[in-house]
Amino acid sequence: MQEAWLPPASQLLVLPATVQPQAALRQRAGIQANSKLEILAAEKDMYVARINGNVTVKLGPRYDMGNLVPRKEDGWAMAASGKDFAVWEKK
Repeated sequence: MQEAWLPPASQLLVLPATVQPQAALRQRAGIQANSKLEILAAEKDMYVARINGNVTVKLGPRYDMGNLVPRKEDGWAMAASGKDFAVWEKK
């Protein structure tokens, strides 16, 4: 019988700390499988999408988003970020 592969214990602790806030944001923002998705950029090193008009997600290694960065003056706040991703929520 083959043993099941599990990630190292240190990685098991990181996952809930990353996923739980994202799940809470998704619930707060009312994001569902059929939510409106607006693709703002789809390039080899950056993908930016706005969901329901109140959540913006940036994926990819590119740091400079130019004018796609959600502005605080427009009611946006950084909700989460990490290696190659960032999420903003409109308050």
